[in-house]
Amino acid sequence: MKEISEQYQKRLTLSNAKRALLEQRLQGKFNMGGTSSHSIPRHPRSDAPTPLSFAEQRLWFLEELEERYPTYTIPFGFRLKGQLNVAALEQSVNEIVRRHDTLRTSFTAIKGVPHKQILSTLTLPLPVHDLRQFPAAERDKRLQTLVQQEARYLFDLAQCPLLRVALLRLADQEHLFLLTIHHIVYDGWSIGVFMRELSALYNAFATGKSSRSAFLCAPQIAN
Repeated sequence: MKEISEQYQKRLTLSNAKRALLEQRLQGKFNMGGTSSHSIPRHPRSDAPTPLSFAEQRLWFLEELEERYPTYTIPFGFRLKGQLNVAALEQSVNEIVRRHDTLRTSFTAIKGVPHKQILSTLTLPLPVHDLRQFPAAERDKRLQTLVQQEARYLFDLAQCPLLRVALLRLADQEHLFLLTIHHIVYDGWSIGVFMRELSALYNAFATGKSSRSAFLCAPQIAN
């Protein structure tokens, strides 16, 4: 597990303090503090292709130049200890995808000019890899392989989704949650929003509550 953590940390762009906060959020606790009573209005969404921002254009062109190397693939790994409700975790991830347009966005060229388009709906699967039955050495080998595959995943910007999740079951009460996302739909602030919402939604769904009870405000993940 130490080697896996080191591999992921080499690819992270967050500070040590922020990384520690994210790990604390997902180390089997999934606890939120208070919720805000102020509602932030959602940005109006268009189903038609729209031009890219300058930052998006830059990443799109750089990705075109380095299309065979996962330069802008950003992986995260979180060890979860304790009883885990896998269905609630998957439901939480998909609720976040539903709430944030950028996580349902693809990027394509129209007459040579890059545009983005938002899908109205998108379901993100949460594959579960059960490694419990393997001896320790074999389990570690398979674990390394799966982690490396996710960390090196090549996204196609023209195809949604531009994020992936996976769950590796190491023991009855120990899991590794993998989140892999393309930089064009992610920045340092966005991952904080993602993790706060995942924490709140998991708490709600795991106890049979609705997503509405998790929080009132809905800041959009920026790309």
